[in-house]
Amino acid sequence: MEPIIRSDICMPVFGGRRLRALLLVAVALLSGSGVYLIDKERRTVWSSTEQHLMSLSVAVESSMTTALRQAEFSLRGIENELQAAPRPPQYGDLLAQAAKFDPVSGVLGILKNGRLQALFTNGVPLSERQCQQLTQDLQQSVATADRAHARVKADDLMILPMVQHPATSEWLLPLFFNGHDAAGSPLQIFALIPAQTLTQSMTSLRVLPGSFMSVVSMNGVQLFRYLPEEHVFVLNDPFVHPEVLPHVWTTKQVLFQARNVLDGQLTMYSHARSDILPFSAGVGVSVSQIREAWFKAAAAPFLVMLLGISGILAFWFMLCRSVRVQLEEAHAYMHAARHDALTGVLNRDAFAQLLERDVQSLAAPPFSVVLIDINRFREINDTMGHEAGDRVLKEVVRRISRPVQVLGGVVARVGGDEFGLKLPFLPELGDGVLLDLHAAIGHVMPVGEVDLEITVAMGVASFPSDADSVKDLVRRANIALHKAKSEVHAVEHYRPELDRFSLTRLAMHTELARAIREGQLSLVFQPKVSLKNGAMVGVEALARWIRPGGQTMSPAEFVPLAESTELIHPFTSLVIRRALQAQQHWIQHGVRVPVAVNVSANNLLSADFVPDLKRFLAEFDIPASLLELEITESAVMRSPELIIPRLASIRDMGVRLAIDDFGTGFASLAYLKLLPVHVLKIDLSFVVNMDSDAANEKIVRSTIALAHSFDLTVVAEGVETEAVRDMLAQYQCDAAQGYLFSRPVDSRAIAVWAERSQLAVLDQA
Repeated sequence: MEPIIRSDICMPVFGGRRLRALLLVAVALLSGSGVYLIDKERRTVWSSTEQHLMSLSVAVESSMTTALRQAEFSLRGIENELQAAPRPPQYGDLLAQAAKFDPVSGVLGILKNGRLQALFTNGVPLSERQCQQLTQDLQQSVATADRAHARVKADDLMILPMVQHPATSEWLLPLFFNGHDAAGSPLQIFALIPAQTLTQSMTSLRVLPGSFMSVVSMNGVQLFRYLPEEHVFVLNDPFVHPEVLPHVWTTKQVLFQARNVLDGQLTMYSHARSDILPFSAGVGVSVSQIREAWFKAAAAPFLVMLLGISGILAFWFMLCRSVRVQLEEAHAYMHAARHDALTGVLNRDAFAQLLERDVQSLAAPPFSVVLIDINRFREINDTMGHEAGDRVLKEVVRRISRPVQVLGGVVARVGGDEFGLKLPFLPELGDGVLLDLHAAIGHVMPVGEVDLEITVAMGVASFPSDADSVKDLVRRANIALHKAKSEVHAVEHYRPELDRFSLTRLAMHTELARAIREGQLSLVFQPKVSLKNGAMVGVEALARWIRPGGQTMSPAEFVPLAESTELIHPFTSLVIRRALQAQQHWIQHGVRVPVAVNVSANNLLSADFVPDLKRFLAEFDIPASLLELEITESAVMRSPELIIPRLASIRDMGVRLAIDDFGTGFASLAYLKLLPVHVLKIDLSFVVNMDSDAANEKIVRSTIALAHSFDLTVVAEGVETEAVRDMLAQYQCDAAQGYLFSRPVDSRAIAVWAERSQLAVLDQA
């Protein structure tokens, strides 16, 4: 987490707490006054709007009731005339006579059995086709109203949704009366009232911006909506919002808020219900329009308040301006102290603090630490330059940051080419998460004019299952990382058996370094015997370490320790010098056989190894052919492009070379063909029981044949029985070593052993 930089240092000199208190009081007074005035305007606008809406709704309801009642009287009068007529009446004359006393209806008509009997219009006459169109529209309106239960009905009187005049497109509100003629036949007398007549009251009163008029039936049908500002009638949707209907029919006049069915906006309604006809006339305006009016009215007090507060704040900011720069610089410094300058992610210290905080938190869930190391990064830097290396680092961060953030994790750069991740508990998520990250990094990465294939190794340790402290957690993730790199794995989880690093091991490292410096190490030698005549054809030098106090250390303990550290170089130099010193002694006693010394891949990767080897041979005046270097095939395969050329230069010196422990590594036949070696040594794991294990017997026999096909001398290790020796001789193995012939002995015993083996050869001759 980012450190918090306190802002209270913005008032370093000029007033302290008292001045800040005065400023706060002034701001509070101004704010309180402004809020009071603004709220007062809100109440005024709201109250004025409510009163105006109620006045409008009452006026509209009264005007519509009067108009509809006049049309109703005309329709009932027409029915009375029809029933009183002694002979079949002239419908047109009746309608014309009624129209004289009806200033409201724009159209009067009679339908019988669904057919238009007569039609009278005040104004534009209708053609036969237009009459048919009007009849169809009315029938459609009746049918639609029946299907939607949209009719507003009182006894035998119906109010239907509006239709348009066929000739003028004027909107008309149908009023239907179900009556009978003198013969008792049913018929329908209707009046079409112009909508403009019904909305005249809206024009005589002040109209609120954004307001509208609506007529609603008791069934929740909106017969029409009128927008007075635009003089437009709207019939988009015949139904009102479900929230509106309960309010409309509860009281004579009601004021309420509900959602508008057309646009879904919250709207303030005022409805007035007719006592004579079952409809309710209402006026509405959206709450947003009322708020807009409030905002306009409150602009003046708000500006006064804003100007006052702005003045106070300006004064405050003038005091803080000089300090703000210092705060920004401090923040930038703190950010730089916690983040990597190149990639922008957390640095090593910040990552450690983050881990420490979570480890110390009692509520922290289990989590995992992943260390990522870029393979061959040094090669990229050395080949393409540090600028290219920086680009690779930034691109790796870019590729992993997003997936890690999605998982709720954190990315940090903890070394030159090493990154640390804090992720949720990986044993629960599975390795798929890390493999996805590995794949994301592994996509081709363009750097300059070269497309690079970037690979990484990952080491994982989890809290609290693997460690309960940050120090151990990071150390064990690092152990897993080194295991992944050494085994060329993508991901390696920490396991206790991987942890060779301990206080005891550190102490042993110190003692071994002292033993090498002070010459405490000694050598023993194991003869190599020809299987043709039993003569000694060589010896292998083996290191021994007797610690102060007489404790003998096994080579299996201290040799791997030397190989995994920088001690391998002085250790190998000491062994070679002691072996050449022993060789010098044997030559003086007439024994001239090669002495073999094991060397590590780290030795061969060192640029100083070949010059040192030449210097040692010259120092002891030993022919190069009497020194043999043994290296395992696994060591060669660690970096064949570097090691094979170096082996070739050693062979050119005349030094003999041997592949040790053949069969336990992973060298291919192609590499075996390229290796500039003289000797192939078969590992004892195949030799020791080949007389009872058919599979090992076949491996040994085929290996001997393979080596001879490459003109290599074959030496079998671990020969302990005569049966194994005889089988090796039968398969034409050149030489062998093992307890059957001799255990490792000191250099003086080798001279005696060589003389004895030579006598045995002479006896055989």
